[in-house]
Amino acid sequence: MKPRTEPVVICYSGSGLGIRAWGRSLVAWVSRSLAMIMLVLTALSLLFAETSYARVDEVPTEIKRKLFERYDQKNLTIIPDNVLVALLLEGPGFNGRGRDRLEYSVNYDHIDSHTSKDRWPKRYKSRNLLDEYTTEQVEAGAKFTDSLTSGEMVQVRLFYVSLDKNALTVDFYLVPLAGKRNASSQNSYGNSPGVAYKVDWGCRFRFYFGTKTPETSVEQYFDYINGQIGGYLLPTDTYLSIERRLRKPTNDATLPGKYLPENKSSQALELRPDKSYVMTYGGKEYNGKYELSGTNDLVFTAKEGQSKSRVFGDVIFGGGDLD
Repeated sequence: MKPRTEPVVICYSGSGLGIRAWGRSLVAWVSRSLAMIMLVLTALSLLFAETSYARVDEVPTEIKRKLFERYDQKNLTIIPDNVLVALLLEGPGFNGRGRDRLEYSVNYDHIDSHTSKDRWPKRYKSRNLLDEYTTEQVEAGAKFTDSLTSGEMVQVRLFYVSLDKNALTVDFYLVPLAGKRNASSQNSYGNSPGVAYKVDWGCRFRFYFGTKTPETSVEQYFDYINGQIGGYLLPTDTYLSIERRLRKPTNDATLPGKYLPENKSSQALELRPDKSYVMTYGGKEYNGKYELSGTNDLVFTAKEGQSKSRVFGDVIFGGGDLD
């Protein structure tokens, strides 16, 4: 079968061992009803084998601009299950609508997966874990908590990009949009009740990243950051677009063609009918072989080793290195 002449869109950026979704490897699991997509990241080992904490004085301007453009005040979709939210606090100068950091009493901290746990701050080592690299803390002042399910929408009410002891930090202050998590509060004046008003739920999600090294381009670093964030939070329009594409069947005959990442026409992956692939990334070409294993697993083999991706319809998520 001839390759498709019309490119299809995927979300990846990559290196020689496979396809990298959002700058990191991504595995997608889809329920039978397609009501939910579970996305889990693994390491982008070739570009960031070790996390760098070289001293820097400020966040690179272009990185900060691109992050704010992608996330600030945007609607996102929660990927993991059981992310807790708490009723936002009220107090002098803040009213439970998520516009002040003091309102949030549930904290998640994701530490770069290439950082040895021996280097974690002590305060994180005693916390509950959402997963291997993400800690969970519920502060003593939290009134009520509830857990989000994978696929729920949240809004970024506050967003910060900063440096913390030479690590880049990205802070999301999130408020779920589902109507079932609305609450109300009412002030009293003497014996007279005041007007009832809405109070939201929310949590803070912080990501720690090693600082950009001189040999790493802004584009590679931006992809790397989005890769780790993408395992937990995805722009909702991207999530819905992926969900629609997952409905298409996959087999050997439908795989050959040219795949492009969203908004990055300079990058491309071509799967050829002879089971070879050519990936263009950062002005370089990477070659190897691919094979469909089972229903949805794509195994990529290059001289450096193997990696595995997942394919659903005309969407490829991928690149977890194989042992």
